[in-house]
Amino acid sequence: MGDASQALALSGKSNWKVDMFSCFDNIGLCALTFCCPCVTAGKNAEAVGEDCLKYGLYSVLGPVGMYSMAYTRTKIAEREGLPADFVTNLLIYGTVPCCALMQEAQQMESVKVPQPAQAQEEMTRE
Repeated sequence: MGDASQALALSGKSNWKVDMFSCFDNIGLCALTFCCPCVTAGKNAEAVGEDCLKYGLYSVLGPVGMYSMAYTRTKIAEREGLPADFVTNLLIYGTVPCCALMQEAQQMESVKVPQPAQAQEEMTRE
């Protein structure tokens, strides 16, 4: 991978649905991922055919977690037709893991968290 494409991948803007640093666009997902990243990591892994519980547990094991989440991110990128470089993904998880988890969850729509407006709308229907 060339320097320009690696920089683009590290920025998180290479054809992903959302930018890497648009973490607060979905405040419910942001809160869930910040408080319990293992849930988001497990759901992201499940979206690409891996075991949710196993990968959720791996995510809290330091270097093992970085490796497993980079592996999942690489599988997501391959599935979505995005640049999929494992080393770049490992660097991303070494620097901004929560942002990367949220970006993947939004790409795969693997974690459904109602937005405040949605939740209020659903309550008024009942």
